[in-house]
Amino acid sequence: MNNNTIIIATGGTGGHIFPAQALSDKLVKENFNPVLICDDRANKFLYGSLQSVKKFQISSSNLSGGIISKLQGLSLLLINILKVIFIYLKIKPGCVVGFGGYPALPSIVAAIILNIPIIMYEPNAVLGRVNKWFLRYAKVLALFMPNTTKIAEKYKNKVKIVGDLVRDELLKQAEQERIKNKKFTLLVFGGSQGAQVFSEVIPEAVKLLPPLLRKKLLIIQQARPNLVEQTIEAYKKIEVEAVIKPFFENIGELYLKADLVICRSGASTISELINFKLPAILVPFPHATDNHQYYNALYLAENATARLITQDKFKSIVLAEQLEELIESSIKLKKLKTAYDKMKTTNGTQKLFSIVQKHLKK
Repeated sequence: MNNNTIIIATGGTGGHIFPAQALSDKLVKENFNPVLICDDRANKFLYGSLQSVKKFQISSSNLSGGIISKLQGLSLLLINILKVIFIYLKIKPGCVVGFGGYPALPSIVAAIILNIPIIMYEPNAVLGRVNKWFLRYAKVLALFMPNTTKIAEKYKNKVKIVGDLVRDELLKQAEQERIKNKKFTLLVFGGSQGAQVFSEVIPEAVKLLPPLLRKKLLIIQQARPNLVEQTIEAYKKIEVEAVIKPFFENIGELYLKADLVICRSGASTISELINFKLPAILVPFPHATDNHQYYNALYLAENATARLITQDKFKSIVLAEQLEELIESSIKLKKLKTAYDKMKTTNGTQKLFSIVQKHLKK
């Protein structure tokens, strides 16, 4: 058994992968050997040490759809589990850390079969299905948010609230001074591909603002590639300065420029808003599994750091009222920002690293 080798099981979306990167960076610094097991969707999210550590890629398996689709998905899942078992037998890891999501499932099942210690990290405010199914086999369930639901009472003794796991480069940027702008800067993004509803509603909402207020605005907005030109034209028509792109690589720099953010409420976004102490209007993605984005957003809304608007109520007139109120009232905007000071932020990466150290297989 190689206690120095730690499996990081993740994949799917940034909300599962970015916390994994934070732990991987810490493990490398402490002379451990992280090994990444992920699906092909993870590749576009790999930064820092995750780009250079040993990586095993498994195919994404889908257990939804009709009978044939489910059977194909189950067959692929079994192949993935066998593949991971052989990986474990070869490298003999001391621990497996799962970051939730279906891509982590084969790594968790293989660890159960081979009796390798399992640590789970849940980045969302609703316990994910894979973590929920296999929680009985885990040594510890580490949580980002203290309000996380769907944890069975009999397993609550496994829970440790560690807080969020943030990448080093973002932590360093969050400590920098804000980049001052003459105009009120509104940052808009909607996940890895942008949100169509933002391109539809936000320009119309801005159009409803008084002309003098519109002149004070700079909008930096992520839009879907097929909606970039349409969104640019919408702001041109109402003479609002706007920068529209399908993807922004320098998100940390944009956070430093932003006065207010309109965004979805995935786990990594919530973590970044907390660390940059950014007032936000959150519009949860309504089709997220178990509606977890709504509960993520509720975590900030209940701490008075953000406004929550569900997508069915995200209309131009509603948003225009919120924007006018927050742009014109620096006091109300500042209240959202200073409310972050009351939220307990901890070094989640260090806490999770300590848990991993404690539960390494002897």
